[in-house]
Amino acid sequence: NILVEGWAYASVGHCPPSTTNIIGAAWTSTHNPTDATDHSPYYQESEPYQYSQYCPVVRNVTYCVGWDHGKVNTRNLPVITIGDSFSNSTDHCLAVSWSKGGQIDLASYLASSSQEVISLLSFTVDDVESSSILRFGDNPNDLDPEIHAITVRRKSDNVILDRLWIVVYSTEDATSYAKWQSDNTDTSWTTNLPPVWSSIALSTNGAAISIDGSATYARWNKPSASTTLLHHNAVYGMRSENVGDHGHQATYDEKGQVITSTVAAGTADFKHPLSLVFPAWTVVREDHYRHDVVPFLRALILDGNPCRYNNRYAPTNLNRPMLYQGAHLDDYLMRRPPIPTGVTKR
Repeated sequence: NILVEGWAYASVGHCPPSTTNIIGAAWTSTHNPTDATDHSPYYQESEPYQYSQYCPVVRNVTYCVGWDHGKVNTRNLPVITIGDSFSNSTDHCLAVSWSKGGQIDLASYLASSSQEVISLLSFTVDDVESSSILRFGDNPNDLDPEIHAITVRRKSDNVILDRLWIVVYSTEDATSYAKWQSDNTDTSWTTNLPPVWSSIALSTNGAAISIDGSATYARWNKPSASTTLLHHNAVYGMRSENVGDHGHQATYDEKGQVITSTVAAGTADFKHPLSLVFPAWTVVREDHYRHDVVPFLRALILDGNPCRYNNRYAPTNLNRPMLYQGAHLDDYLMRRPPIPTGVTKR
């Protein structure tokens, strides 16, 4: 009968044990910046189960291990894939101000539910197995942060559970950006800039889409393809005529529609970026770099983006895409607005 069979099953040690499963929050990520629950760590406990009255009650648990979304920055910009698998699959970043002899405990940034299995976890820093303590090096150079690729792993098989960029920035980055903020509270100079065109004309030839070179835009130069990560996923861009020392850049999506928000948008320029061309060389406008470009680079670093520029005095690109637009980049766009004078319909 059932009771006898159940007793016999238990007597030979076949009662199913409770199990503890450790999975990774990164495994569930769709990299969807509009889904607040995407790749969230959690603890889950099954309903109690008993094979027979002779077996103990089974209660299986699952720990989905990952970074605490309240302590680190979580992706809110679309993924742009590059030839770097870590960059493509990492949805968290953290900006930390350098201090002499400073350090942070990586384990403390894991979700509270993950703390319960901390003894079963390990960490790597830049692919090297590490303790949970990350110690700072020397004070980074201005605009050149110390960037680390962090993983938390399952000790039993070294499988990655979640990933994180940590950006340790120079003390000069924060103080210099704060000074730029205080010096740039007045945006009245933007009111005389040309209105932004709401769209640009595109030509279609089969599957190929290109800019319609015959179209003109009053007070604006002709558009061109956008090939820089400085405007994230913008596809096209164009610049306005100069208004004194000032200028404007507008960016457009794949359909030729103007982008009005996020770091993909073009911005007003306090100093226009045109170069002074001489017979043998080109001198890049230092004013534009100092007033408009450097503050943007500082803002993206202070928001925790693991990015570096390609050229110190004439940056045209980043080495990897941004993933998070936070308070500093929001502040930058407020002082260099994408649409200061409205749009002109086409």
